[in-house]
Amino acid sequence: MLYTFGGTPSDVLTTPTGDVVPNYLIIVRRAGTGEQITALLEADGVTPISELRSNPAGSGQPGAIRPFRIDGIAEIEYEYLDTTGAPVRWYQAARELPAQARAAGEGALPRTGGTVTGPLTATAGVDIAGGLQVAGGAILDELAVAGPLSVGGTFAPARLDLSSLKMFTPQAFGATGTGTGADGTAVQAALSAAAGAGGGWVIVPAGNYLGETLPLRIYRNTRLTLMPGARLPRGANGTMLINGDADQNYPGYTGHGNIIVEGGVWDMRATAPGLTASRMCMSFGHAEGITVRDVTILDVPGYHAIEVNACRNVRIENSRFMGFTNPGGRDLSEAVQIDLASDSGAFGGFGPYDSTACEDVEMRGCYVGPSGTPGTTAWPRGIGTHNARIGRWQKDIRILGNTFDQCIQYAVGGYNWEDVVVGGNTMRGCGAGIRMRAVDSTSTNHTKTPAGVQTGASQPMRTISVMGNTIADCTGHDDSIVVEGEATGQVLAVSIDGNAIDGASDLENGIRLIHVADYTVDGNTIAGVDGSGVSQQDCVGGTVTDCRITAPNGSGITANACTRVKISENNISGAGVQGVWVVGGSLVSVEDNVITSPSRAGAGAGYGIRASSGATDLRIVGNTVRRHGSGNEMGYALSITSACSGIRRWGNDWATGTLGTVDDQSPSPITSPYDVTSALTARPTLATAANSTAETAVASWTVPANDALAGTAYRVTAQGIASTTGTPTLTLRVRLGGVAGPVIAAFSAVTTSSGIASRGWRIDGTLHSLTIGGSATWAGGATLTHHLASTTGQAQTELTDAAITRDSTVDQVLVVTAQWSAASASNTAGGTAGLLQRITA
Repeated sequence: MLYTFGGTPSDVLTTPTGDVVPNYLIIVRRAGTGEQITALLEADGVTPISELRSNPAGSGQPGAIRPFRIDGIAEIEYEYLDTTGAPVRWYQAARELPAQARAAGEGALPRTGGTVTGPLTATAGVDIAGGLQVAGGAILDELAVAGPLSVGGTFAPARLDLSSLKMFTPQAFGATGTGTGADGTAVQAALSAAAGAGGGWVIVPAGNYLGETLPLRIYRNTRLTLMPGARLPRGANGTMLINGDADQNYPGYTGHGNIIVEGGVWDMRATAPGLTASRMCMSFGHAEGITVRDVTILDVPGYHAIEVNACRNVRIENSRFMGFTNPGGRDLSEAVQIDLASDSGAFGGFGPYDSTACEDVEMRGCYVGPSGTPGTTAWPRGIGTHNARIGRWQKDIRILGNTFDQCIQYAVGGYNWEDVVVGGNTMRGCGAGIRMRAVDSTSTNHTKTPAGVQTGASQPMRTISVMGNTIADCTGHDDSIVVEGEATGQVLAVSIDGNAIDGASDLENGIRLIHVADYTVDGNTIAGVDGSGVSQQDCVGGTVTDCRITAPNGSGITANACTRVKISENNISGAGVQGVWVVGGSLVSVEDNVITSPSRAGAGAGYGIRASSGATDLRIVGNTVRRHGSGNEMGYALSITSACSGIRRWGNDWATGTLGTVDDQSPSPITSPYDVTSALTARPTLATAANSTAETAVASWTVPANDALAGTAYRVTAQGIASTTGTPTLTLRVRLGGVAGPVIAAFSAVTTSSGIASRGWRIDGTLHSLTIGGSATWAGGATLTHHLASTTGQAQTELTDAAITRDSTVDQVLVVTAQWSAASASNTAGGTAGLLQRITA
């Protein structure tokens, strides 16, 4: 049925001083459960109310609550937010309820017993000795049941003693939930009662429960549930929750476990007077089976929202960790820390300190970021570790589907972790995204064994998968993704696949690998990083494939002192320096990459592919390199320094840079079957020979220094026209080294017809590099086709006798020249078009 509320003289919203509050939002909740009621109807019982507000100031009853109706609910609580933002509630029964009560009294249950067929409301409490079965629901202020309890409908007691069911509430121990009084003591009493029962379920209803005495201690086999609307503000200078007592001594994973903590807002109040020192919110040690879910932890000073130390089978789910303060020296704190029981400095709650590490830890669907509270920041790190012992690892760590917002250092800071999956996370505006680090050998506290023996070395870590993460706008603390081992502690079996990286400042790289072995970097998209797209240092046995790298300020992909590394099928565009750079190392393969627009940071300063610093056994096959077409351009498509050796390259498609196409100074590179080098397509500088008998260049090109190898061939074409007065002769030649250089082809003088106008001529020839170096030898030949003597095409063919000598290590100017027998302003011969094309390397 429909029940009626509001519309009485007492239903007026006022301030504590008695002033009416007009046009103010009012929330309606079901009495007892706190459930918000949105299906409100006007007094006609038909028209929906989208938003209930007190009457406006201009109405006849400003601040009053107009009549409205609700289907099927006879008791409600009004709620509004006071000036501090705290909820204020009051109770109201429906107008129809007294009549219903009168009717119910007429059919009251006899003292001898019977059946209640409708809902039961007991405002003074009910004690049931023989058990209770409720089918239609019950609303009770207090209920104590000694026998079985079965409820088929709504059950909403304000105070409930279900200790025989191992269910406990702070209200049973005196909590008020008003934010004052000894509510922390009451919560602890409920937790202790559960412990005394061998475990149980502690339920904290909506309200504010000031933790005036801390820490709260939770014990094995306990489920702690904070209902929606429950809030625990910290009221003492201590950790809020810990699993056990200070004097306990449970080694390994034998401590208080099988614990669930769920729901509620845990407010550490880091900026409140007396609460600014470094403290934990929740701390768990030496346990198996810890679940924290659906919690919100606010404003933690110094330490961690959740400390997981020496625990196994841990789940942290759908929770929010917001706000941090650094009282000093805590710039490395994680919202969630995974640690080992090495000493009291690592875990101060209790011992033993047996160096037990964590296993099987999963963080899923959580948010780490700022709270917006004045005086707080975002977290330095989202989840991670900053402690280690040799011979111990944090194992089986999964970080899935979380959001990390503005973390000052790392979103994920794995240290001495094994068997790791970091997948599907979003990281926005953090100092860096993901770091996986082997033990730092410079940290003498970390390079000790559990027995205290100093090793002075790192140790290997293995099996790392970083996949499907989105990392945007890193602020330059470190690389977006970095996996770092050491010579004494490589990182083994690493997969970095399918990540999207957009932006990293302060010269940081998109992906950085150091002392990593047996790895794949595949299918990543990297854009706008200030360093290189993918950087590899001292790595062994890796592949970098199918990555899309756009506009890195450094190089696209680098391999420095690496061995057995393959860089293939990547698309690299707009690199500031090199497209691919191999620095030293051996057995590196660069295959089937498409590189466009390298050297954007400086004209001629970078190359499509660069090998330097003594790289050996380098294979360069099937790559395509192209210029940008404007602005800063590459020096060469391929540049290999003389200290490199064992170069094998073929099937590449090179464009020509500002210095040339290929600069391979390595000894005896193997270039079979061939490199496709038709990309050298230089057009000539054109001029006209007129009113002079001097030999004049009418078309000229530059053959770049070191462009030619022994056996390189060039194709040259020049097209032009000539006009005369009378019948002078015109001699055309092809020279290498400018007008004064040696002749490649010298054609016999052509006696022109009288008074020709714009008659065509064309030269087609080849130039061959026989040997290279300072005394390089060259030979060639050309064919002249013309209409100078008649309108019928005539031709001459000329060849170089023996060979000419010109230095191939410096630029050489290739020219087509014209020379008249008589000077006249009317005697003109000029180039109109041409092309120089390298056809083999």
